[in-house]
This record gives sequence, C-alpha cells and structure tokens, in this order.
Amino acid sequence: MYLAGAFAEAPAGAGHRPFRISMAASRVAGAGRAYDPGLISYFADLAALYGLRHRADYFTRVRRNTFTDLVAGTLGRLDGSLGPVDIAVLAHSTPDAEPGWPACYLAEALPGDPLVMAVSDQGTVAPFSALRIIADYMALDGMRRALLVVADQTTLMSDEQPPSGAVMPTQDAVVALVLERQDQGAELSTSQFSDIGVEEAVTTVAELAREAGPAVVAVGPDLAAVAELCPTAPVRVAENGRPCTGAWDGLGTSWPDEGRLALVADYDRALRYLGLCLVEVGGRP
Repeated sequence: MYLAGAFAEAPAGAGHRPFRISMAASRVAGAGRAYDPGLISYFADLAALYGLRHRADYFTRVRRNTFTDLVAGTLGRLDGSLGPVDIAVLAHSTPDAEPGWPACYLAEALPGDPLVMAVSDQGTVAPFSALRIIADYMALDGMRRALLVVADQTTLMSDEQPPSGAVMPTQDAVVALVLERQDQGAELSTSQFSDIGVEEAVTTVAELAREAGPAVVAVGPDLAAVAELCPTAPVRVAENGRPCTGAWDGLGTSWPDEGRLALVADYDRALRYLGLCLVEVGGRP
C-alpha cells in the first residue's frame, strides 16, 4: 500500500505518451443486493471494536453494488478479442460498499498476469491520477495494454452521510477503458492542477481545447461553462450524480476506426483539483 499527498502539478500538454483508448464499456447498475444478517453482525463487531456508531436499521433497508459486482458485470461487455492485460487500475472517489477485494478480482479475471492497483482519496480526479500511473508504468516497463476501471457506488458502510466535502453518487456505475500502445499516431497526455478555482479551471480547459483541437470535449458538471468558451468542438457535459464516471461515460463506444482526439476534464470543488486528459479514441493498432 502506498499513501500519497497532493499530486505534483504538471503543465497542460506534458507527458505525451503513444497510447490510445481501443475499447470501452460502461453500465449503470440496478438496485443491487441486500446486506445479509451475518455481514451486518460483522459490521456491528467492527464498530464496537473501534468505538464507531453502528446502525443496524440502516443496513437492513439499503442495497448495494460493490466494486467487485460492478467490475464483474462490465468486463464481459468489452470486445471478446481483449488480449493479455499488463496493468489495471481501479479509480473511485467513495469507499466500497463492503470490505472486498475488487483489485484481486481483476487480477484473476483479466487475461494475462496484470499488475493491479487502486486510486482513491483524489475526489473526482481519481481517474486522471490513475491514467498518470498507467502511462508511466507502460512507458517505463514496455507494457502494451492497460485497463482503467472507474467506479461510482452509492452505499456507505458506516453512515448515510458522505465524507466531508465528498460528492456522493446517486447511481452505481462503472466505466472500463482499454488503453493500448500505438507507436505512431496515438496520443495520451494527462495534466493535474491543485488549489485552482472553478473559474480558472474553466478557462484552462477552454484554452487547451482551442490549442489541441479535439473532436469532442467531455467535462464534469462543474465545468459546464466550458461549452460557452469552446465553439470549435462539441462539449458533452456529464450529469450530476456520477462524480467519477460521468465525464468518461460513452467515450469511444461509437467512434470510427481512424480514431479521434478527445479532451476529458473534471473538477473537484471540495479539493480544488482539476484533471485534464487528451487521448486518442478508436483507431487500429
């Protein structure tokens, strides 16, 4: 396990890598499963051990989709030609609905012998941190294929209230993106900024869109004003309620074989973090 503080700030356009998104899948889950009595009793024992409040009535009336549930129901939606995966990273902003091992599940379920890890405590920009990790590992170790899994889930284990400042999802959802090395014609670059206000974040995204000329811009709801400043490309604004997955949903599922450049951006108001990603979607290896 590695613990990290705020990420190092990187200028827009830094760290270009020859990778593209070759496949994508997403889904929104239904109501999920009820907690069984044995698990509720286990939670009560844990709460008593650490002096935490336990509300049995809460667990008897909520249902949940764990990260493992979400991942298991999504991998099959990827193209059946998915080859061995070298690295997989799970990114999320809220904790899992129960103590589980979604990364271990990925390690067993994916073809190949992938290195698997997870990124959290980065708010809505967790997927951008995950992409930086993926890009660095793939560049240094000569990896060819990676999987990014972005997840939102609505049920907390200990209380109905989200952690201070966190945006609580209203839907259980997952997005899976396959990245592949393409030595010519592909591009992946990620940038992250800390301690940035929303107005400056909007301006930063719009300026990058004008400079890079992407075919589409996808942004989180706090960056909706980008649409007014970026007339050269369609801007897709994610709906509220999916803080991690919203901006990434639908990316690459219907684009042509020749590939197109996309700009994805999201902003976390509580943490004052901005994440940017320029990536080619589609195209042939």
